[in-house]
Amino acid sequence: MINHSTILREFLRLTCLIRVINLLFFELLKPIRVRPTPVTGKMNGNYKKKLEGLQVVKVSEEPGRRYELDEKALESILLRDDIRNLPVVVVSVAGAFRGGKSFILDFFLRYLKAPRWSQLSNEWVGSEDEHLEGFDWRGGGESNTKGIHLWPEPIVVTIDQTGEKMAVLLMDTQGTFDMESDMGDNSTIFALATLLSSVQIYNLRGNIGEDDLQHLQLFTQYGKLACNAEGKAFQTLLFLIRDWSSPYEHPYGYIGGEGLMKKRFEPRLNQRKQLREVREHIHSCFETLKCFLMPHPGLKVTDIQFKGRLCDIDEKFRVSLLELIPSLFDHEHLTSKTINGNKVSTKGLLEFFKQYVDIFNSDELPEATTIYQATVDACMMTILRESREYYESKMDSNIIEDQSVPENTIQEWHNAAIAEAIALFERKKKLGTQDDIEARRSDLQKELEDRLNPYLWQNDTKLKDALSNAKKAFENIISDACKDQARLCLHVKDLYALYSEAVPIGLALFDCTRTAVPQELDEERKDLVKYFENLYEKMCAVNEQNNRSSILEAREIYLLRMNNGFMQQEFSSDELLRQHEEALNLATNHFHSLRNRPTQESEDAHLEQLLQSSAEHYKNLCSVYEHRKAALEDQELLKQAAREAHELHMSQLREITDRMSRIEAESRRHRNDCAIL
Repeated sequence: MINHSTILREFLRLTCLIRVINLLFFELLKPIRVRPTPVTGKMNGNYKKKLEGLQVVKVSEEPGRRYELDEKALESILLRDDIRNLPVVVVSVAGAFRGGKSFILDFFLRYLKAPRWSQLSNEWVGSEDEHLEGFDWRGGGESNTKGIHLWPEPIVVTIDQTGEKMAVLLMDTQGTFDMESDMGDNSTIFALATLLSSVQIYNLRGNIGEDDLQHLQLFTQYGKLACNAEGKAFQTLLFLIRDWSSPYEHPYGYIGGEGLMKKRFEPRLNQRKQLREVREHIHSCFETLKCFLMPHPGLKVTDIQFKGRLCDIDEKFRVSLLELIPSLFDHEHLTSKTINGNKVSTKGLLEFFKQYVDIFNSDELPEATTIYQATVDACMMTILRESREYYESKMDSNIIEDQSVPENTIQEWHNAAIAEAIALFERKKKLGTQDDIEARRSDLQKELEDRLNPYLWQNDTKLKDALSNAKKAFENIISDACKDQARLCLHVKDLYALYSEAVPIGLALFDCTRTAVPQELDEERKDLVKYFENLYEKMCAVNEQNNRSSILEAREIYLLRMNNGFMQQEFSSDELLRQHEEALNLATNHFHSLRNRPTQESEDAHLEQLLQSSAEHYKNLCSVYEHRKAALEDQELLKQAAREAHELHMSQLREITDRMSRIEAESRRHRNDCAIL
């Protein structure tokens, strides 16, 4: 299967490398100049004040729910001498409360504050243990950001190619549909942020729902009324879908996002007029529409102790950050704030803040709930929220941290929670036509159906962790038995005893992570037992092979000792036996040393094989010794016969010599006698 995350990560790495080379090339061509030192937030001396988002718009507690602009705070941000006349880029994040808006903004901030080379090489993400700082964020179920917040230090960006400077502002907004705000607050804050930003990020969780589009229509219609715009009142809208759980349908990133957005916005046969008008209205409001799909950042992010460290964030989420953030803030992609086609400076943005807040505080605008007649009233939204929260509370009450259950159990909980949530929806008294109520009920049903996947994913993650830990515990026991040796070599009964020791430990570790599952019905547990059994079969095969190798090594030691001595010395049978016993002792000691642990078993088939083969070799050597001994005895007899033959020959030779001497003497006497005569 193709790993899309790996391909994307490699593509981004190569792209950044090319851009770094280009940047260095252009830098070499430029004259040397001193760049302004970026603002670091340092005070007098070595003290460094921790910065955080500065609230510039808040909802008044006074009767009438008016909106207060903190002009002093806003001026401290926008009227600094070094930026007041620079073109401004305003990136805002808006959406439902507790959706992770401030969390993603802090990664934006980390990128913008990083050196240029770090941005191009993807080093900007920081170290694994670095805490995430910036806008205040925290886990939990309560809204954290109120009103509108700006980062107090605009980031000055110098465009590589032109040298033009721009001021980048990050905007965090109050989450919509929390427990304290009404539809008027939601509409005003969203509309105000959209009017003031050059890029509005609509932060959604899980998918683009029909409710989300209808809320967007309401908010943007309110904004269009505030600025009296006839055409496209806003610049760029980015649907940022968090915790996307269907990458097999639409992959993470812009490619999958474009596919999802096309699917949500394309006209359909027999589509109701109301739904079609929603989509037409959104297209008419924005110059550019984009969509980006992000994975869930991982279970550790939900922990109350989470501090934003990269090592606690899922790798797929980090890869998505490397695609998303440069697409918004790289020099080539910065979107200046424009109104009527003219770039807005930071100083000019201050005036627009004042104008828009004044408009929303005036009586010129109607109530937001009367602008979008197709949107259900606050009563319906409350009922829907209560139904969703009821579903979540039922699901969350069943789920225990670090505990997994069979998938069919999750499905049963899910079905029961949906049924009870729909029943709650039905019991509530509702306003609106029956058709509208049925449509909202159908949308609620589908929305709740789509919420199953995150629960399945979390359960599957916990199950995989439990299985991994159980297998690791099993393997650790086997590894500890091997100690410093790199191979498994035990008596077969000792191996089974080791296996019998490891299995209960692995299963006990797994069992403590399971909830409401009888062991005899737990299919995952049965699969784990089968895994251990299959692993034991492989261990037996490896152990048998290693025992055979140990026999061969020990036999080589025996043979080397016996053969060397046998070839170099003349042995008696007693000496040969002594040599055999010494060699056999060395071989058996070596064989035992290759075992991971000594055995207490009286019978050892592998040791018997070593002893038997050694005995056979000793027997063969004894036979050779006897043949050699017989040959030596035959050789002595031949030598004795040769000596006797030689002595006989010499005796005969001496006898012949004596005889010849006598004959010669007789001959001389005879010649002498003849001479006398």
